[in-house]
Amino acid sequence: MKNTSFVIILMSCLIIMAFLCMPSHHILKSGSISFKSMNAQKDEFTIQTTSVIFPNTYIYFTDTEWNGTHFGIDEHTLLWNSGEDSIPLGSIIYFKSFASHTISSIGST
Repeated sequence: MKNTSFVIILMSCLIIMAFLCMPSHHILKSGSISFKSMNAQKDEFTIQTTSVIFPNTYIYFTDTEWNGTHFGIDEHTLLWNSGEDSIPLGSIIYFKSFASHTISSIGST
């Protein structure tokens, strides 16, 4: 019985340590970025960070319409990676489309 309690305590400690050692992922919340400008004719837009964006954060941008249950499939969706460095609060990030590829002033698309 004493041996069983020791094993349970040891396993509990190992599980807790495993969770503490797992890499944490920063999840953005509503309001973590704001749109500063948009030019629909040139497919360009600018965002400003309203919180710190941690390394390798992914954000999807789309210009498709919401129909009440899901987004349409008739427009472009962009996946942006913030890059390997944290982006400080108040940073401005530019997105510009060239042909079929979009570039960003920070991170990659």
